[in-house]
Amino acid sequence: MAGIQDFLVTGDDEAAVEYVREKVLPLLMEGEDVLAVAVQTRLARWWFLPPDGVVVTNHRVLFPRCGILSFKFDDFHWEHVEDVHVESSVFGSTISVTARKSKSGYARTAEMGPRVSKSVAKLVQSQANQVYSVGQRMEHEWREKNRQRLIEETRAERGTVVVRE
Repeated sequence: MAGIQDFLVTGDDEAAVEYVREKVLPLLMEGEDVLAVAVQTRLARWWFLPPDGVVVTNHRVLFPRCGILSFKFDDFHWEHVEDVHVESSVFGSTISVTARKSKSGYARTAEMGPRVSKSVAKLVQSQANQVYSVGQRMEHEWREKNRQRLIEETRAERGTVVVRE
C-alpha cells in the first residue's frame, strides 16, 4: 500500500489528499491498491468543505464526492473504461473518464452498449497529471486485455478451437 508521500508534489495540500485517500480505503477490494490521487484546489471549495477528487487504483477509477455530512462516489472498472482525459487551465485541471455503461461479461455486448462520462474540475494540476499518466497506462493495458477477450469470444462463436502445445 502506497503512503501519502507517494501522491504529493511540493506545495500540495497533504491534508486534503489524505482525507480523500482515507475515505476511499474502506471501499477497496482485496488486492486493490491506490496508484494516484487528485483533489480539488483550495480555491475550488469553501475553506470548511472537504475536497472532491479522483482516485485511481489497479482495478478502477473512483470519483469520491465528500460532503460535510455525506460521502458518495462513482466508479468505473478498467475493463469498461474507454478514455481518460485531462484538461488544464489557470484555475486547475479537469479529469474526465468515459466508460461503457454495460457491465456485461461479454466484450462484444459491452462494446456496443451506451457510454457514460464523469469528470471532476479544478483539481491540483500536478496530481491530475499523475492521475492521467497512470490512467493512460491502465487504459492501454485493459485495451489489450479486452482485445484478446474479443478474439476469444469470436473464436468460440465460430467453433474454432486453438490447441496449445
